[in-house]
Amino acid sequence: VCSSTFASNEWRENLLAGLVPDLSIYNTTDYRRFLLAHLHFLNGLCQISIQTVNNSVSQFLSSTLSNTQLISEVLFNLQINSLIEQSQLDAPTAFNRILFLLRTINHGNAIVSTYGTNFEYTALLGPYINFALVQAVTYDNNCSCGLNATCTTQANFISNNASEIIPVKGLKMGCTPSESLLASTLECFYDSSCIKLIQEQTNYNSSINTTIPLSQNSSHFLINTTVRDLVNVLFVEDWSTQINYSSYFEQCSPSMCSYTYIQQFNLIYTITFLISIYGGLTIALKWICPWIVRLVAKMNQYRKKKSNTVQPTNTIDTISSHTNVQHTTVNSVLVSTNTTTETRRLSSLLRNYNCVFWFIILMIMVVIAIIVSTVYLIRQGNNQVVSTGSSMNETNFSHMIVTTTSGKSTTSSVTTLPTSTVSTCQLMFNEPISLNITSSSVYDFYKFYDFATAIVNDFNGDGLLDFVATYVSLFGDTNLYVFLGKGDGTFTEKITSPTGINNGDVPAILAAADFNNDGHQDLAGMNYYSGSVGILFGVSNGTFETMQLLTSNSQYLYVFYFKHPWLTTSDLNGDSYIDIVFIDVTSCSIGLFFGYGNGTFTTQITLPVIDDFCLSSAAVADFDGDGKQDIAVTLNHEFYVSVMLGYNIGSFKEPIILSTGDSSYPTSTIANDFNGDRYLDIVVANTGDYNIGVFLGNGDGSFRAQMIFKIKTLYPPYSITAVDFNGDGQLDITIAIFPDAVRYGLYPAVNFVYVMLEYDNGSFGESIQVSTWTSNPAYIGIGDFNGDGGFDLILLGQSQGNNTILLNTSPCSIRNSSSQLYSSTTKFP
Repeated sequence: VCSSTFASNEWRENLLAGLVPDLSIYNTTDYRRFLLAHLHFLNGLCQISIQTVNNSVSQFLSSTLSNTQLISEVLFNLQINSLIEQSQLDAPTAFNRILFLLRTINHGNAIVSTYGTNFEYTALLGPYINFALVQAVTYDNNCSCGLNATCTTQANFISNNASEIIPVKGLKMGCTPSESLLASTLECFYDSSCIKLIQEQTNYNSSINTTIPLSQNSSHFLINTTVRDLVNVLFVEDWSTQINYSSYFEQCSPSMCSYTYIQQFNLIYTITFLISIYGGLTIALKWICPWIVRLVAKMNQYRKKKSNTVQPTNTIDTISSHTNVQHTTVNSVLVSTNTTTETRRLSSLLRNYNCVFWFIILMIMVVIAIIVSTVYLIRQGNNQVVSTGSSMNETNFSHMIVTTTSGKSTTSSVTTLPTSTVSTCQLMFNEPISLNITSSSVYDFYKFYDFATAIVNDFNGDGLLDFVATYVSLFGDTNLYVFLGKGDGTFTEKITSPTGINNGDVPAILAAADFNNDGHQDLAGMNYYSGSVGILFGVSNGTFETMQLLTSNSQYLYVFYFKHPWLTTSDLNGDSYIDIVFIDVTSCSIGLFFGYGNGTFTTQITLPVIDDFCLSSAAVADFDGDGKQDIAVTLNHEFYVSVMLGYNIGSFKEPIILSTGDSSYPTSTIANDFNGDRYLDIVVANTGDYNIGVFLGNGDGSFRAQMIFKIKTLYPPYSITAVDFNGDGQLDITIAIFPDAVRYGLYPAVNFVYVMLEYDNGSFGESIQVSTWTSNPAYIGIGDFNGDGGFDLILLGQSQGNNTILLNTSPCSIRNSSSQLYSSTTKFP
């Protein structure tokens, strides 16, 4: 379509040349009023689509693929095709959002069309009235442009005398030219007779050139495809892709490739191996040992000769006679003490001893070698990895990092690939159980007109979970309603506990803790209209005293219509007393109240956050493991999470910025250890991108790039809570949709929530829809309400009268769920 004549400026200008410049002379129902606007809009749509496609392709080509190892061609093609498919799906997203915004602004502000097709002026009410009223134009089926901007009717050419009405195939007229073109089809541009009709009605100069109709054979779109459907795919007929694994291999080729295989333990192989060692040692030692023995013996003999030389000892007795000697010969008698025989015997013994000694040493070494080899083989036999310099192995990994560079900013995201780690523990809930909070009387309908908030905890100290709810009342009702649990999944009738708040203000978000150390759970609350913060001290029967305000806001700000309140409790300064952390909706900052342990608090301490808009949520946890509480806040209009690390008593460092992606609008965040490495991670609900983002913590206050898990639904996620529902030891996530999107008619009403089951590496499976009887669930409370060990759900509706309990029946449900309480308020009116 966009490469045809019909989307060109030249064809439009040639048609314009045959029309009267002042289009108002034509009948308001004459298509000649719309034709040029339609062609101009079609040309603009094509130009923006081409630019969007080029930007998407350029962004994709500038991205980098990072893996820990070189991957195989099959896996490479799988990943690239997956990225290409995701890029194709994401390409029209930004354009469609802008188009939706423009359409919504035009209709929401009732901007009168230049062509007078959506509103028409009526007469002045009087001579002194300087303005005129307008009334909405209606089209087919009494569709009013005041209520619906997409009202249309068949496009017709009307002759000058209004005697003939000629329909134009596929084209529509309506409230605005843009809306009517989006609802039209381009059937006329496939038909030569229809093109000729347009040229005749616009006095087109046929001598200029011949207009060639579109060919149905060259397009995979049907001729009755609406322009809106074409815009949703950016008019793209086909994406031409070419994947070159050789180029990737050359770019990322490793210096050495290896593959791994598992060598199982084999008894026959072990015996053969030991025999071979024994035989080899026998032959070697038989040849070597005699030479070693001879050499040692000679060395030993030489050492002995040198140090033990035998010297004879001679004793000569000479007898002299002083008498006459008559040729008497005196013989010398040699008396020798000779030790040669004993020395030889000792040498022989030493020689034998040396041979025995060396033989024993060698045998000991052989035995040790055999034992070590046997033990090693036995221990490694069941799971021995042997590496050889051969071909490359296909490496299994669960995450792939894709870095995209656009302009001056660099965005890193992580796409989760399918893994084989699937939990065998199924997620199961019983049939929904209705929870009656109010009656069907007209009085109760207005008294409990709109849900405000609720919280789950044990408020009367009986070891069973209760819950407290508040409602916005048209009668100025400011009460808390306490429902005490019976331990079997049911609750008592509501107990009314007045708050003492004036002017009809009512708590719209609650957090439970024992602020005065009396053993009873108290409540900290932020009020509906004023945004003020106060304390309600609990008593033994589960009711509460009237609220004691900590802030002095008393004016009606209606802050909850435009801002996101949030409040929780924690020990921020390490004094073992409970403190209060909240989003101050009056100044768009973090507010702190440090507790003294007796129910009193310091004056408000404010932590400014650099942002033009208010914060949307926060999480308090020790992200860097230094024993001090840190704060992570989401800034939904800036599309990032800001982590402020605590370093002193109530003091915090400069924030660390974690990007959640353009137009992500993060609205809810939670902190927990999702991948089991004992470091706290952050999970956010990205309402704008319809996904869940996971930032895995490194334990030092830093985080890895965001992992994104798409929610396969048309509804935007708004609030999330983490708990192990199916009992597999992994934290799962409950997701409630953005309730005001339903409330204001952007989406149809829903009666379900979503659960995403976690794998053991911090990733999540596809979203599972859990049906309830609650229409538009505005609150999710989690706990073991029937004492069977599984985490159950309590769902309170946006309006009174439709509340549900879902009891967990998962076979693997854990047994310690009653020790933990979770609650999540998903709607702030």
